[in-house]
Amino acid sequence: MAKENSGFSFKGELGYDDGRFYITEIKKDSEETFDLTAKMTQYVGRTLSISGKEELDIEPVSGV
Repeated sequence: MAKENSGFSFKGELGYDDGRFYITEIKKDSEETFDLTAKMTQYVGRTLSISGKEELDIEPVSGV
């Protein structure tokens, strides 16, 4: 059976304020905040796949 996908993606800092989740995307010259709670509300009652990934800086090994 053929399927159609609908999706979205954000990359930024997750925030939480007054019962709502926000994503702030930080770019070179600007930052924009998006209402993640409002976006997720569009998918209520649908089957949804969600994943998350955190990026952490690591220190290089010295002397190698």
